[in-house]
This record gives sequence, C-alpha cells and structure tokens, in this order.
Amino acid sequence: MKKNKNIEDWFRTEFEGYRVTPSKSLWGRVLRKMRWIEFLQFSPTHLNIYYLAAILMVSAGIYFGVRMRLPDNNPRSPKTFLEQGKTSPVKSSEKNNIILPAKNSYEKQTEKPDSVGDTHKKGKENTISGGNRPEEKNPSDTGQAVKETEANQHAGDHNLANESQSGRKITETIGSDTKTTELSRETSSDEVRPHVAFRAVPEKGCPPLQVRFINQSENCERYIWTIGNKQMVFQNEKTNYIFEKPGIYIVSLAGANRQGQKDIFTDTITVFEAPKAEFEIYPRHATVPETEITFYNNSENATRYLWDFGDGHFSEEAEPVHHYSSEGPFSIVLKVWSPQGCMDTIMVKNAFENSMYFIRFPNAFIPNPNGPCDGYFTEAPGANEVFHPVWKGVSEYHLQIYNRRGELIFTSNELQRGWDGYILDKMAKADVYIWKAKGTFSNGKPFVRFGNVTLIKKKN
Repeated sequence: MKKNKNIEDWFRTEFEGYRVTPSKSLWGRVLRKMRWIEFLQFSPTHLNIYYLAAILMVSAGIYFGVRMRLPDNNPRSPKTFLEQGKTSPVKSSEKNNIILPAKNSYEKQTEKPDSVGDTHKKGKENTISGGNRPEEKNPSDTGQAVKETEANQHAGDHNLANESQSGRKITETIGSDTKTTELSRETSSDEVRPHVAFRAVPEKGCPPLQVRFINQSENCERYIWTIGNKQMVFQNEKTNYIFEKPGIYIVSLAGANRQGQKDIFTDTITVFEAPKAEFEIYPRHATVPETEITFYNNSENATRYLWDFGDGHFSEEAEPVHHYSSEGPFSIVLKVWSPQGCMDTIMVKNAFENSMYFIRFPNAFIPNPNGPCDGYFTEAPGANEVFHPVWKGVSEYHLQIYNRRGELIFTSNELQRGWDGYILDKMAKADVYIWKAKGTFSNGKPFVRFGNVTLIKKKN
C-alpha cells in the first residue's frame, strides 16, 4: 500500500499542471448527449419534449375544430363532391399515384389591387357566394367551377377589406340572398389637404403692367396674397393688379383649410424698365424754312426711334437733320422703344413759334362789304378783313397777289399794309388767289414765301 501511494504521489507531482483536451468527435458526441438529456427533462426556459407535445395537441385541436365548423356545402369539402356525384379537383402523380391537392386559382387574384377604383370595377367578380351554381350543367367543368368559387371567396374577402376602408357600398351574395351594406366614409388627409396654385397673365411686360391673377387653389377657405412686401386679400378668384414701377416682384399666395393645414405657392412678375424720350432743337430760335434744323436725341434706355417733324416727313435716325420747306408752327413728335419693346413719346407743340425770325400768312379772309380801305390794319377786332402777314425780325418785305389768270392785282412793300379785297374800288369776287412774299430777316437771311388765300364774302 505504501508503495502504491508513493506511485500515486509521484504521478501527481509529475503531471501537475497538465490538461487533457478531448478530440472534436468526442466533444461533439458529449454535447449531443447533453442536449438530448436536456430535451427530455422539463425546463421552463428551454424547448423540451413537454412543450413539443403541448404544441402538437393544440395544433390538432385547432385543425379539427375548424374542420368541424365548415358547412356541408363548402366546395372544398370532399363530402360535397361525393353527394353531388362530382369529381374532386385533385391532381394525380403518374409515378407513385399519390393524390395531391389541386393548386388554388385564387393565389394571383388575392394580390393587393393597384387602386380602390380597380377593386370597384371587379365588384361583380369578387362577390362572396356559397351553395351550388344551378347554371353549371356540364360535369366536365366542375373542377374549374370550384376553383373559380374559391378564388371569388378569397378575392371577395380581400376587396371587402379595401372597400370598408374607403367607405364604399359592399354587396354580398350568399346563396340567393343579397345584402347591401353602406360603410361610413372616413375622409383621408390627402383628400382635404390644401393645394395652393395661381396663374399670372402676363408674367412680364412694360410699366404700367396690369397683371391678372387667377386663383387655382383647392380645399382652401382663407387666402393671403403677398406682392413684394405688401400683404392683401382679394375678394374674387380673378383679380387685376397694376405694377407701376420696373423691377422683379415676388408674388406668393398662402392658403389654409378648416383644419388649419397650410400651403403656399410663389411666382415672379418681371416689369421691364421703360425708355424715356427726350430731344433738343438746334438752333433754339430757328427761322423756318430758311434755317436747317438739327435734332439732338437725349433719350434713355432706347434702341429704336421714330421722328415726326409735323410737315408730313418722318425719320428713324437717332439724330436727324431736317430742312422745312415752308414756315409755320410745327409740332414735333419723337417715339422711342426699349430693347424689350417698351415705348415712350414726347411732343413739342409749335416748336418754332417763339423763333426770333419768322413770317406767316393766313389762308383766308373776309373783306368789309361797306367799301374799300387803304389796307392798313390793326390788331383790333376786324383785323381779319385785310389779308396781311404776322412777322418777327423782318427788315425788308415785298408782297404780290395774283388772280387765277396770273394777273397782278395787288402789291405792297409795307408790313403794316395788306390787301383789303377790292380791285379798283370794287370788291373782288369770292375766289382763290395766289400770293408771293419775299424779303430779308434782321439777321441778314433772305426769305421767300408763297401760297394761296381764299376770299370769302360776308353774308348780308
């Protein structure tokens, strides 16, 4: 004994600190053995044989309970086919003659429809029905008929759920009874959510620009317009607004519904810069038609021009030079256009009325029927009884008047003396007479004028 004990102590001493590691195959067998022992013992935290037995019993109870609740006329019940003398819709395997259930045709029909409208269109096809179909008289079509019945049942259940959510009427057909159920409609948030939009006509133009805003919003009860930095409320769906000054204006429309949900829409209106027409006449106190007139263009933001000189002549030059062929107080008009097509106009009336040198003649006069006079006139009433000029800055003057036959009937070298309408102390007949005047202005420039005058007799 003592010897054995010494050997044991020697082994402990020699192999102290050594560890023995089992092989993978041995360790796997030990683990499987331990798991099997654990599976056979009851434990509330691990799956074991007692839990498996309970699950199988509950599943069997549910299965047989559902089978017992199925009606006798269920098309999926084998009894129905036996009682009706019809063949059950099954498929047979050619190799081992194992009877397999036929694949249901409703698998594709029970897919979720794309929209509620598609479900509504299939209302007749998705009707829940039961019992036999008396119109099916061909026994060969029994299998297909049963498949369609199952498909209609499942599709009908699916569509019923969809229709109940959208608040539509559902029609159920059970045997020969038809029942219509109207479900309460719950309005979705998408249907009442405000949608704000408007259209501006036009969106750009020249000032003053009148824009018509057309409100195209939906599901809104209150609106606030913001044009630039001004807030306003328009009463009508179509409202006009005038933009006086050029610039880019931000226009926004905010709308809200009863629930307080808001939406906003923004657009821009562009008002172009208008041109400014301006010109200067040189010389300022010109004598026409003797003096050649130059027009200096001082317009702003303009690229196209149109001049009207008042004597029937026009020009599209920027700074034209014009020579008048006759005297008179002409009205000059200048029209200018900007690159965007905006226009401005300026007019100078009686441009040469305040000229330092001019001479003008009337085109008609009414002689005094009481007898001739010496032809001298004044600016008092009755001055139109003598044909005479209006002048300024004239130093030399000579007037001649002719009848239609070219005969000289009157002449004068004095500015204050004109023709009184008499020839050899007799009143000339009412007619048109030709006159010609020539002379020199005080600045040394000569002038020549000619025209016609109508003699009008006063009625007694």
